[in-house]
Amino acid sequence: MLFHPKSCGYLRLRSKNPFDRVKLYGNYLTDPGRHDIKTLIAAIREIQSIIDMPSFQKYDAKLTTASVVGCEHYFYDSDDYWECAIRHIGSTLHHQIATCRMGPEDDPEAVVDNELRVHGIKHLRVVDASIIPRTVSGHTNVPTYMIGERGSDFIKMAWLTEEQNVVLKNNDVDE
Repeated sequence: MLFHPKSCGYLRLRSKNPFDRVKLYGNYLTDPGRHDIKTLIAAIREIQSIIDMPSFQKYDAKLTTASVVGCEHYFYDSDDYWECAIRHIGSTLHHQIATCRMGPEDDPEAVVDNELRVHGIKHLRVVDASIIPRTVSGHTNVPTYMIGERGSDFIKMAWLTEEQNVVLKNNDVDE
Protein backbone atom coordinates (compact mmCIF):
# COMPACT_ATOMS: atom_id res chain seq x y z
CA MET A 1 0.00 0.00 0.00
CA LEU A 2 1.35 3.39 -0.98
CA PHE A 3 0.63 5.76 1.91
CA HIS A 4 2.09 8.96 0.47
CA PRO A 5 1.83 8.93 -3.31
CA LYS A 6 3.52 11.68 -5.29
CA SER A 7 1.12 11.34 -8.22
CA CYS A 8 -1.63 13.92 -8.17
CA GLY A 9 -5.04 13.75 -9.77
CA TYR A 10 -7.74 16.33 -10.21
CA LEU A 11 -11.46 16.66 -10.72
CA ARG A 12 -13.55 18.66 -13.12
CA LEU A 13 -17.20 19.62 -13.25
CA ARG A 14 -19.15 17.48 -15.69
CA SER A 15 -21.59 20.28 -16.52
CA LYS A 16 -23.18 23.42 -15.12
CA ASN A 17 -25.77 21.24 -13.37
CA PRO A 18 -24.84 21.19 -9.65
CA PHE A 19 -26.41 17.72 -9.30
CA ASP A 20 -24.15 16.10 -11.91
CA ARG A 21 -21.28 14.06 -10.53
CA VAL A 22 -17.82 15.45 -11.03
CA LYS A 23 -15.27 13.81 -13.35
CA LEU A 24 -12.40 12.39 -11.31
CA TYR A 25 -9.00 11.91 -12.92
CA GLY A 26 -6.88 9.85 -10.52
CA ASN A 27 -3.60 10.08 -12.47
CA TYR A 28 -2.33 7.12 -10.49
CA LEU A 29 1.35 6.25 -10.92
CA THR A 30 2.11 9.32 -13.06
CA ASP A 31 4.55 11.28 -10.92
CA PRO A 32 7.49 12.53 -13.02
CA GLY A 33 10.16 11.06 -10.73
CA ARG A 34 8.45 7.63 -10.77
CA HIS A 35 8.58 7.66 -6.96
CA ASP A 36 5.28 5.79 -6.66
CA ILE A 37 6.33 2.90 -8.92
CA LYS A 38 9.78 2.69 -7.31
CA THR A 39 8.24 2.61 -3.83
CA LEU A 40 5.81 -0.17 -4.76
CA ILE A 41 8.58 -2.24 -6.36
CA ALA A 42 10.70 -1.73 -3.22
CA ALA A 43 7.72 -3.01 -1.19
CA ILE A 44 7.55 -6.13 -3.36
CA ARG A 45 11.28 -6.70 -2.80
CA GLU A 46 10.76 -6.30 0.96
CA ILE A 47 7.94 -8.85 0.92
CA GLN A 48 10.21 -11.25 -0.96
CA SER A 49 12.91 -10.89 1.69
CA ILE A 50 10.39 -11.41 4.50
CA ILE A 51 9.05 -14.58 2.87
CA ASP A 52 12.63 -15.91 2.69
CA MET A 53 13.05 -15.58 6.47
CA PRO A 54 13.19 -18.80 8.51
CA SER A 55 9.99 -17.98 10.39
CA PHE A 56 8.08 -18.00 7.08
CA GLN A 57 10.06 -20.80 5.45
CA LYS A 58 9.16 -23.25 8.19
CA TYR A 59 5.62 -22.99 6.77
CA ASP A 60 6.92 -23.31 3.19
CA ALA A 61 5.75 -19.77 2.30
CA LYS A 62 6.10 -18.90 -1.38
CA LEU A 63 5.11 -16.07 -3.66
CA THR A 64 2.96 -17.04 -6.60
CA THR A 65 4.74 -17.00 -9.93
CA ALA A 66 1.55 -16.79 -11.96
CA SER A 67 2.04 -14.58 -14.97
CA VAL A 68 0.11 -11.33 -15.13
CA VAL A 69 -1.81 -11.01 -18.40
CA GLY A 70 -0.18 -8.25 -20.42
CA CYS A 71 3.22 -8.64 -18.75
CA GLU A 72 4.34 -11.94 -20.32
CA HIS A 73 6.95 -10.18 -22.46
CA TYR A 74 8.92 -9.14 -19.34
CA PHE A 75 11.33 -11.38 -17.49
CA TYR A 76 9.52 -12.56 -14.34
CA ASP A 77 10.71 -10.76 -11.20
CA SER A 78 12.46 -7.95 -13.07
CA ASP A 79 11.59 -4.39 -12.08
CA ASP A 80 9.98 -3.95 -15.51
CA TYR A 81 7.80 -7.01 -14.87
CA TRP A 82 6.66 -5.67 -11.49
CA GLU A 83 5.96 -2.23 -12.91
CA CYS A 84 3.82 -3.83 -15.60
CA ALA A 85 2.04 -5.99 -13.01
CA ILE A 86 1.39 -3.00 -10.74
CA ARG A 87 -0.06 -1.02 -13.64
CA HIS A 88 -2.25 -3.96 -14.76
CA ILE A 89 -3.58 -5.30 -11.46
CA GLY A 90 -2.92 -2.53 -8.95
CA SER A 91 -5.92 -0.76 -7.49
CA THR A 92 -6.81 2.09 -5.22
CA LEU A 93 -8.89 2.30 -2.07
CA HIS A 94 -10.66 5.35 -3.47
CA HIS A 95 -10.11 7.61 -0.46
CA GLN A 96 -9.41 10.72 -2.46
CA ILE A 97 -8.50 13.77 -0.46
CA ALA A 98 -7.10 17.26 -1.04
CA THR A 99 -9.60 18.18 -3.76
CA CYS A 100 -10.54 21.23 -1.64
CA ARG A 101 -7.38 21.40 0.41
CA MET A 102 -7.04 23.63 3.44
CA GLY A 103 -4.40 26.35 3.37
CA PRO A 104 -3.73 30.07 3.35
CA GLU A 105 -5.47 32.27 0.80
CA ASP A 106 -2.19 32.94 -1.03
CA ASP A 107 -1.72 29.20 -1.70
CA PRO A 108 -3.01 28.66 -5.26
CA GLU A 109 -4.00 25.06 -4.42
CA ALA A 110 -5.87 25.92 -1.20
CA VAL A 111 -9.66 26.18 -1.30
CA VAL A 112 -10.55 26.65 2.38
CA ASP A 113 -9.01 28.42 5.37
CA ASN A 114 -8.37 26.92 8.81
CA GLU A 115 -12.05 27.35 9.72
CA LEU A 116 -13.09 25.48 6.55
CA ARG A 117 -14.47 28.62 4.87
CA VAL A 118 -14.11 28.72 1.09
CA HIS A 119 -11.68 31.50 0.15
CA GLY A 120 -13.52 34.50 -1.30
CA ILE A 121 -17.07 33.19 -0.77
CA LYS A 122 -19.14 34.17 2.25
CA HIS A 123 -21.19 31.58 4.12
CA LEU A 124 -19.77 28.55 2.30
CA ARG A 125 -17.68 25.87 3.98
CA VAL A 126 -16.34 22.48 2.98
CA VAL A 127 -16.58 19.99 5.83
CA ASP A 128 -15.27 16.63 4.61
CA ALA A 129 -12.06 14.70 3.85
CA SER A 130 -11.39 16.78 0.75
CA ILE A 131 -9.87 19.53 2.93
CA ILE A 132 -7.02 17.30 4.16
CA PRO A 133 -3.96 18.83 2.47
CA ARG A 134 -1.79 15.68 2.39
CA THR A 135 -2.47 11.96 2.53
CA VAL A 136 -2.65 10.53 6.04
CA SER A 137 -0.80 7.30 6.91
CA GLY A 138 -3.91 5.32 7.64
CA HIS A 139 -7.63 5.18 7.10
CA THR A 140 -9.41 8.49 6.55
CA ASN A 141 -12.41 7.67 8.79
CA VAL A 142 -11.11 9.17 12.03
CA PRO A 143 -9.74 12.39 10.51
CA THR A 144 -13.02 12.79 8.61
CA TYR A 145 -15.06 12.43 11.82
CA MET A 146 -12.82 15.02 13.45
CA ILE A 147 -13.27 17.39 10.51
CA GLY A 148 -17.05 16.95 10.75
CA GLU A 149 -17.06 17.62 14.49
CA ARG A 150 -14.80 20.65 14.21
CA GLY A 151 -16.66 21.95 11.17
CA SER A 152 -19.98 21.74 12.99
CA ASP A 153 -18.43 23.71 15.87
CA PHE A 154 -17.27 26.42 13.43
CA ILE A 155 -20.74 26.61 11.88
CA LYS A 156 -22.51 26.78 15.26
CA MET A 157 -20.13 29.47 16.48
CA ALA A 158 -20.60 31.52 13.30
CA TRP A 159 -24.39 31.34 13.59
CA LEU A 160 -24.32 32.08 17.30
CA THR A 161 -22.10 35.10 16.74
CA GLU A 162 -24.30 36.27 13.86
CA GLU A 163 -27.49 35.90 15.94
CA GLN A 164 -25.91 37.74 18.87
CA ASN A 165 -24.91 40.58 16.54
CA VAL A 166 -28.48 40.81 15.20
CA VAL A 167 -29.86 40.92 18.76
CA LEU A 168 -27.36 43.61 19.74
CA LYS A 169 -28.15 45.69 16.65
CA ASN A 170 -31.90 45.36 17.27
CA ASN A 171 -31.42 46.42 20.89
CA ASP A 172 -29.46 49.48 19.75
CA VAL A 173 -32.30 50.48 17.41
CA ASP A 174 -34.97 50.07 20.10
CA GLU A 175 -33.25 52.37 22.55
